[in-house]
Amino acid sequence: MNLYARRLPLSHLSSDDEREVPKHYKGNVLLPMMPLAILDDFSNNGMVPFVMNARNSYLELIAETHPIHVENNASFLVDLDHLQQPEDLLSDDLGSWDQSKRATKKTFINKSDNCLGKTIVNVVLPDSQHHNLVFVRYYFEGAPEHQIKLKAHGNAKTGSIPYLRTDRSTVTKMKAAVSRSKAGLKNVVYQVEEDVGGLTKWQKSLGDSLKKALSDILDEYSTDTVVN
Repeated sequence: MNLYARRLPLSHLSSDDEREVPKHYKGNVLLPMMPLAILDDFSNNGMVPFVMNARNSYLELIAETHPIHVENNASFLVDLDHLQQPEDLLSDDLGSWDQSKRATKKTFINKSDNCLGKTIVNVVLPDSQHHNLVFVRYYFEGAPEHQIKLKAHGNAKTGSIPYLRTDRSTVTKMKAAVSRSKAGLKNVVYQVEEDVGGLTKWQKSLGDSLKKALSDILDEYSTDTVVN
């Protein structure tokens, strides 16, 4: 979707008196959902002008955090400026995904449940920079909405622990802590845990080998990006 917003009309956008009051996913006031009335006319060509116009006309729909554990058909407009790193958007507590390699419109199929899909659209501006607002959609195909039973990470020694992806910003902190620490990996975990306010999910995914788990997590983030 490498399109310039200035080429596309804004006439399809709803007026103020037609808007629904935004609902917040699982009560999170930082995570408003996009109303279905807007999505009814949300063609590919419509996404770009909507994203570009949202800050002026749809401020109440902009999310200031990334979606977590979404098990419903739901769409969001996420402000990357409110994330510590853009790639934190990929850490949604839904395990691993098979991902397309397209730069501007990424599609994903959940590895634990292939009925769950995800689309991430970021707008490329005329100067080749990426817009800070990103459209994110979760959807079920071939099945009604249902709870996702997460599988273990592919590198896990046992299949009993579901895989939960760690935020890219947390991994960056881990790398920095490892590079400057002489006290061992366990102390690195404690240092980063204090910094980010808790690593419960990450600790659960460690399994029997702390060193192996840390290596797996760092390797996973070597290529995954949102805006590149």
